[in-house]
Amino acid sequence: MRLEGFETVFVLQGLRMDSIVDEVSQFDSDYLIFLTSVSFVTLRNKQEKQFGVERMSIDDELLDLTISSPTGADRWVLLSRDGVTLAFSADEDGPVPLRAGHCSVHAFLPTLEQTGFLVRINADVSTDPSRTRVVLDGRTDELIQSTAGIISGIISRIFDDPSVKFAGGLLSSLTPSIDDVSLQFGRRSFASDLIAAVRSRISALSEEFILPPEWINGVDAADLLPPIGKRLCPVVNGSNGDAARRLARFAGVGVMSVADVVSAVASGNTKWSLTSCADLVSHVASSVLSPGVTLGDAAAIAFEVDGVILTANDLLRGGSSRSSEFADLVASRGIDVMSLRRRLGLLDEADALEAKSAVAAGGLEPIVREVDPARPLLTERSLRGSGEGARAIDIEIPTSSNSSAWRSAELLVLELLTELGYQASDHSRQNLGYDILATSPGTRLFVEVKSLSYPGQPFSLTPNEDSLARDSGSAYVLALTYRASNAVYVQFIPDARKVLNYVKQCRQWAWECSEYDFVPTHEVRS
Repeated sequence: MRLEGFETVFVLQGLRMDSIVDEVSQFDSDYLIFLTSVSFVTLRNKQEKQFGVERMSIDDELLDLTISSPTGADRWVLLSRDGVTLAFSADEDGPVPLRAGHCSVHAFLPTLEQTGFLVRINADVSTDPSRTRVVLDGRTDELIQSTAGIISGIISRIFDDPSVKFAGGLLSSLTPSIDDVSLQFGRRSFASDLIAAVRSRISALSEEFILPPEWINGVDAADLLPPIGKRLCPVVNGSNGDAARRLARFAGVGVMSVADVVSAVASGNTKWSLTSCADLVSHVASSVLSPGVTLGDAAAIAFEVDGVILTANDLLRGGSSRSSEFADLVASRGIDVMSLRRRLGLLDEADALEAKSAVAAGGLEPIVREVDPARPLLTERSLRGSGEGARAIDIEIPTSSNSSAWRSAELLVLELLTELGYQASDHSRQNLGYDILATSPGTRLFVEVKSLSYPGQPFSLTPNEDSLARDSGSAYVLALTYRASNAVYVQFIPDARKVLNYVKQCRQWAWECSEYDFVPTHEVRS
């Protein structure tokens, strides 16, 4: 080996060969990232493996590194400063974030500790004798603070000037890989200390910047005029938008309120498109909690469309050539346009006829029970009862095995309202916030049917139903139905949102996975 040119040779004895084979087979090219004096490695056993390292200096702090191995080549960009080196995985377009779990702390060779960010970090930190665990002592803390200074400096610079080269990749790579809940309940570690140090340093961003709301489309969000004294976070910048938003929230940066957005548009200095108007109206209409701006205020904001000053009210009335497009935009955001018109007081008889025709054309023609002209019409008070027990009324009770309990209840209440003198129409399939529209001269009631398995069973209102109930007052009527062995009992409760007590409940949690590698195990061809 000396004749081959080797100056240093280690001869090891007393080792288990199977263990050595395992060690050699598990050798990773990443081991060479921070070994600045190694140019190549050759591993010989039954087979030979070669690893090569090419280094190209970019400037005093940056180094371009390519490591070749039997499986390919990996590129890294190394940033060295203050005794710390950050290694960014890279491709031809710049830095690429590593996968969580692949972001090792190196003490020249990798340890079992994670950095807490989507990069690798090398520093002469204190370790245990196995050099696999970082020891959190004074020396390590100094290096953590130095690392935090580098990371926070890069983030702050990009927020100040988002045109910095490779801004998107840098922000994505410097996004914390550990969520706050895990940090709060996990053990103290290199990652937890580094994340806390970075957060402390970039918290000043919250005084300078503000985020646009997520419910506004990205193009128009970039043109929003922020409140006085604030700058808009650079979240609309290609692929780095999500990373910038996550880092801003990590730093404690706030979000523009609906009132801030309305004020920006009212000032005339913010460009406002048809899409943005649909975003605003849809957001306010679907908000469970008060957004600080009423639906009427949101629909009354004036903006220019094709050279004409319009409002959402104008568009929903059908007074513009863009009305149909606007209605489609609102509907695509999950808002029922007819219900929205009604809440804004824009739904007249012509709209109602148009809606009925549209439903019929779609194959969902509502069931309508015509009133017998000879039968005297009853008023809303007929629904309240007399306090003398249930009134017996003979009508056919739906018993079809193809009908669910709630559908049978809806059909029965439809028949009952007709028997009581109302003209009743079924709208349960239209997601309007009520099941049956009951009308008589001078009276228009929105009836929501709830089927009970037993008297006193809890029932709930959907956000759409609750919104309509609040807006309609005494015109909104709950019909509680309970099917006994030989009869169905119905209780009508006008103004149900006011006279009953409700408690907000969280019905369901969902577990969402947003980061995973798709590695198919089968291919199916037709």
